[in-house]
Amino acid sequence: MPSHVATKPNPTQVEPASATPRLRLRGLSKHYGGVAALRDVTLDLRAGEVMALFGHNGAGKSTLIKTLAGAEVPDAGTVEIDGEEVDTTSPRGALEAGIRVVYQELSLFGELSVAENMLSGSRRAAFLDRRSMVKECREHLETMGLNVDPTVAVESLALGEQQMVEIGRALFSGAKVVVLDEPTSALSPSEAKLLFEFVSQMSSRGITFILISHFLDEIMDNADRVTVMRSGTVVDTVPVEGLTAAALVHLALGEQDVREGTFADVERQLPTPVGGKVVARATSADLEGVVRGLDLEIGEGEIVALYGELGCGHEDVAEALFGARRVVSGSLEVLGQKATAAGPVRLRRAGVGYVPADRRSALALEQPIYRNVTLAALDKVCPWFVRVANEHRVTKNFIERLGIRGASATKEVGLLSGGNQQKVLISRWLVDAPKLLVLAEPTRGMDVGAKTDVLKAIEQARDEGASILLVTSEPETAVALGDRILTMRRGVVTRTFQDESVRGRDLLEAVA
Repeated sequence: MPSHVATKPNPTQVEPASATPRLRLRGLSKHYGGVAALRDVTLDLRAGEVMALFGHNGAGKSTLIKTLAGAEVPDAGTVEIDGEEVDTTSPRGALEAGIRVVYQELSLFGELSVAENMLSGSRRAAFLDRRSMVKECREHLETMGLNVDPTVAVESLALGEQQMVEIGRALFSGAKVVVLDEPTSALSPSEAKLLFEFVSQMSSRGITFILISHFLDEIMDNADRVTVMRSGTVVDTVPVEGLTAAALVHLALGEQDVREGTFADVERQLPTPVGGKVVARATSADLEGVVRGLDLEIGEGEIVALYGELGCGHEDVAEALFGARRVVSGSLEVLGQKATAAGPVRLRRAGVGYVPADRRSALALEQPIYRNVTLAALDKVCPWFVRVANEHRVTKNFIERLGIRGASATKEVGLLSGGNQQKVLISRWLVDAPKLLVLAEPTRGMDVGAKTDVLKAIEQARDEGASILLVTSEPETAVALGDRILTMRRGVVTRTFQDESVRGRDLLEAVA
């Protein structure tokens, strides 16, 4: 049954304004080894406020939310709800304090009904029969103004409806502060509109929301204030009214260098296109997922960077070029073959290499480095029969070439750091000199040293003749490597940068 936010007034009393903040953070700090993920974060949120939390990769947003949710224990600092200090050093403590996080990946049980999901985790659910459960859920949905049938399976609802059910479950369990982590990354515009109408209705009743979003228009249209974070610190908290997108981007970026800091604010002149053979071409391609009307060309020996925030669809493009995502309409040709028709196996044989964004899913973590490195080209490394000595020799070369630190060919991959695991995965696809190398988020989550090693390896692969599609949510990586840069927002390419000077903030403004 289709659902929507009811438009009739709700009699629920709006929580009165109070001088005491609903949520107060004081001096929250968190270190991982010698790296400070949070530095003395201090923040006040009012009851009934929608506060946007904005900042780019590495700003500290995720760590702050994990700390609020009890998934991480801070080294210092306190959390208060309605003037009383609460214990959020465990998930249970955060729940009892009234803090709930609604993540991008929803935690609903798809095969269960709306009522069963709404009451899951509630101690009262064990004492209710199905009829009572449905009755209580229906009453709760009505008080929130949601017209949803409590008897239908959650998996039958649209994503936007599922988001509202997840928020409703949080409110049913007594949430006072609800964190929305990129809530519209997979929603259509109409679903997003309904979701924010619901958020507005709940905030008018005193529920406080923290909105994490990379979409500046979402922040401008739906938040009361925005807190900007950079490098683990709160830069500023400002009212949304009168704020411009350019000012917000400036606050988030600072003045850091592409190779030395988190964001690319130095200018780089992109080279003049030289023409030549096209190794991959998409023409008005609609892909399974959010990508619509994709026009894309990758030339021989060229790095094309596709930049966008998480959920924009750029990872779908990477999968499609490897034949792992269906082309709904239009066309996509890779190395002379229709990508979907060819499939991953044939495209791999044709010369396509693919590094997915989730490196752990692509690595055999319990196996030694050499087996991971040679996995995709074992027939080339050992043409007649398997020689471990050959695998060791090839692997040692890539350990040195990519700077895989503290590693030997026989070391188990799972014992390496995340950055070094990524280097192992990239090495796998360089062994057989690919004609087209598709890289999804190759430097995400890396320290500066590891990132520099990977950037050099990608440039070397290009210099040796590989064409490369670089998919990234890091503006500094796109600026550092792209011969051409395309920006994507909500499944659509918004701008192409070529033969011009470009900065990281230009990319951010192109997807705002």
